[in-house]
Amino acid sequence: MSHNERCENCKSVVFELLTASFGEVRKNYNLQLASRPESFKGARCYSDLQRIFNLLQSSRGHNEFVRSKKLPNVDFFVVDPGFIVEFDESQHFTEQRMISLKACPSDLQLGYDRQQWTDLCGTLRKKDNDPPFRDEQRAWYDTLRDFAPSILNLKPTVRLFSKDRVWCELHPDDPKDVEYFKNKLSNGWLSANDSKSSRRGLKIGLVSMALNSTDTGSIHDHTKIFLGIVNAHEELDVIAFPGWTLLDKTQLEIVQNGITNKHSLVIFEVWKDHLFDGKLRHKGYFIKDGVLNDRDIIQCFGTSKQIGSDKVLMRTYLDEIKRKRLIRHGDVTICWLICGEINVLRNIQKNSNKVEFRFSEDEGLKQAFQEIYDKTDVFINPTHTIMGNQGKLARRREFLSRNKVFCSVSNADTSRNQKLKHESIQYLYDNERKLVGKLQTENNDRLLFKVYDARA
Repeated sequence: MSHNERCENCKSVVFELLTASFGEVRKNYNLQLASRPESFKGARCYSDLQRIFNLLQSSRGHNEFVRSKKLPNVDFFVVDPGFIVEFDESQHFTEQRMISLKACPSDLQLGYDRQQWTDLCGTLRKKDNDPPFRDEQRAWYDTLRDFAPSILNLKPTVRLFSKDRVWCELHPDDPKDVEYFKNKLSNGWLSANDSKSSRRGLKIGLVSMALNSTDTGSIHDHTKIFLGIVNAHEELDVIAFPGWTLLDKTQLEIVQNGITNKHSLVIFEVWKDHLFDGKLRHKGYFIKDGVLNDRDIIQCFGTSKQIGSDKVLMRTYLDEIKRKRLIRHGDVTICWLICGEINVLRNIQKNSNKVEFRFSEDEGLKQAFQEIYDKTDVFINPTHTIMGNQGKLARRREFLSRNKVFCSVSNADTSRNQKLKHESIQYLYDNERKLVGKLQTENNDRLLFKVYDARA
């Protein structure tokens, strides 16, 4: 059964997590705040509130959408240090809410990502016409809750999106879940004393290329593409290429001799390099401080069927990860998963596709995986072609980005009619939130290069 975003248990767990994190928390709390803009004459925010109120009135011609003297109760109020927490379900993301968010002054401090909420309004575009002015009313009350801290001298209002994750999966008595939750709330001020509050900005470049997996000649120009991007973008902390980046050792030597970028960590793969069962297979390399590193990195498995119930293979794989795939770059530890090795995880379909380590019943293997997970700041999962089962994969990306960054980057395989414009060509998640990259290439059917601003 799929999880319902109106799950009452989710809100109960959020309350318990807030209590475990901050102490006294009040549910369904009345701020005793007026509901009309004229009540705030004399306050610094009055002109902004009046302007937003007028915009909502003119959006569809509903002038009388305020029907109570007081602002309706907030979902949660954390007494110390004093802030509001709202649990926003999908019906909050409307055209009217987008209008109010865009009209908020840029210096209004918020405890959530305003751009993410605006984007969700544009994507979901929910409508609630019972009563006909319900969308204006909800958007206005949400606006007042956002402005309330500037009126009542509180910390900025925090918002959680109900569909960001299955909140009731978290355990308020588990310190790791509590730490994760506090980081999920963080927006600068909230995480000041948290162990992850020092997460620094990280610029990651993801490069996708169009190729034909049945024709090695389709990547004849990849050395030029590779050096052109890497040497021109020394400002990036990490640059990740998909599988089959270069063809062979000849192209590898050209790249090795042509590198001038001594700052970025560059992760890539050579298509025909490693001899296995009489055939040349792909092999991973990375460039760090301008130096090519060869750790003999070979993909261990590609599908869930291949890893199946093979605990010996899993033990070998986890050892390979610890010895070869944990790359320290500055103050960040990066873990490299190749293509289908994301099947180190599994989804429990009957439990809303909840994600867990594939052999969670084996304490030894589970602990070995957990050690890797705890050490990692950034998981990078380059793939050869676009993978299927995007619903399950989305949950795995969320799992691998809890208090971390996860990114995947793929080729577009023209033999399978894949295209660079497909959404699933690249993903970057920061603390379970999918980020949008800044496009560096335009109108190019061979190359897609985006830069993502994350925190590690």
